[in-house]
Amino acid sequence: AILSPWLTPSSVSLKREHKGRAMTDELRFSTELKLWKYKIERIAGRLGLDFYPIMYNIVTPQEMSEIVARHGFPTTPHHWRYGQESLWWKKRFRFGLGRIYELVLNTVPAHAYLLQLNDVITQKSVMAHVCGHVDMNKNNAYFRPTNRSMINAMASDALRVERMFELVGRDRVKEFYDWLLSFEWFIDQNSLYIKRRPPVKSEEERVKDREERKIPKRIEPREELPGYMDEFLNPPEWIEKERTRLDEEMALEADIERGAIVPPEPAKDILGFLMRYAPLESWQKELIAMARRHSYYFAPMGRTKLMHEGWATFWEEEIMTEAGMISSGELTQFSEELAGVQRKRGGLNPYRLGYEIWKDIKF
Repeated sequence: AILSPWLTPSSVSLKREHKGRAMTDELRFSTELKLWKYKIERIAGRLGLDFYPIMYNIVTPQEMSEIVARHGFPTTPHHWRYGQESLWWKKRFRFGLGRIYELVLNTVPAHAYLLQLNDVITQKSVMAHVCGHVDMNKNNAYFRPTNRSMINAMASDALRVERMFELVGRDRVKEFYDWLLSFEWFIDQNSLYIKRRPPVKSEEERVKDREERKIPKRIEPREELPGYMDEFLNPPEWIEKERTRLDEEMALEADIERGAIVPPEPAKDILGFLMRYAPLESWQKELIAMARRHSYYFAPMGRTKLMHEGWATFWEEEIMTEAGMISSGELTQFSEELAGVQRKRGGLNPYRLGYEIWKDIKF
C-alpha cells in the first residue's frame, strides 16, 4: 500500500462532484467489504491498536490520481500544479508504472481512499494497513499539534483564494502564489514542539523589567559580614562592567522594538519572518499565512514517513495472519503483494526498512 502525495479543484464544482461521488461510493463499498472492515477493526483493537473512526471511499484510478494530487482533500486552493500532478499519476497508471492502493487523511474521523480495481483480498490487506496508519496519526507525538479538522480549513482557504481572485485580480494572485510556493517548506518544523521565543510581555511588564535591570544585581552574602567585605563580593570594576552590559542589552531591545533590528534573533521560519516583517499587502500576508499553515500540517508526515509506513506494514501482516482473515488459497496472493510493496527499489524503501525496524523492536 502507498501513502502518497497530494491535490486541487475549485470549491463549488468540487463540492457537487464530492456529493455525487458519496452516493456512488456507497454502492461500490459492498456489504462484504463492510463486514470485513468491522472484523479487521475488531482484530486491530484486540491487538492493541487505538485509532479514530475510519471512513472509506472507493474510487477509480482516474479519481485516485486527482485525489492524490489534492492530498486527499475534496477542496483545496486552486493552483495549476495539482492538475499537472494529476496527469502525471494518470500516466503512471496507464502505462503500468505503478498504482496507489490507498491514501489516508490525518483527520477526525480519518478519511481513507481505496482503489476500486482491487479484489477483496487486496482490499482487506489495505484496510488492515490503514488501521496502522490511523493508529500512528492518533498516538504519535509529532501529530499532536496538527489540525484534525484540516478538511474544513482547506475548504475555507479555497473560498478565500477565490475571493482574492475577485478583489485583487486572478493574474496578480496567481503570480504571487507561484512565487510563494517555490519555498513553502522554509519553515521551522521543530517550533511545533519547542518554544523558540519567550512569551510576549505587556507594556507594563516591559517597563517594570527595564527599571529593575537598570541596577546591577549585587551578590548578597548568606550571613551578615563586616561592611568592608562588600568590596570583595562586589568589586567596583565588576559593578561598572555589569552596568555597561545591561545598558547595551536595553539599547538592543529598544532598537528591536522600534524595528531598527529585524529579526531580534536568527529565524528558521522564513515564511513566518516574511509574514511579520516583509513590506507586503494584507492579502499577500494572508496567502503566506495560508501556505505556512499547510506546510506545518504536512511536515510531520514527512518526518515520520519511514516509521509510519513500517508501522502500517507491520500491523497489516499481524492482522491478516489472524485466524479467519485469509484462506490457504489467499495466502499466496497476500504474501506476493506484501513482498511486492517491500521489494528493493532504486533507493530506500520505507515500507521495507520501517517494517524491519518495528519487527526487530518486537522480537
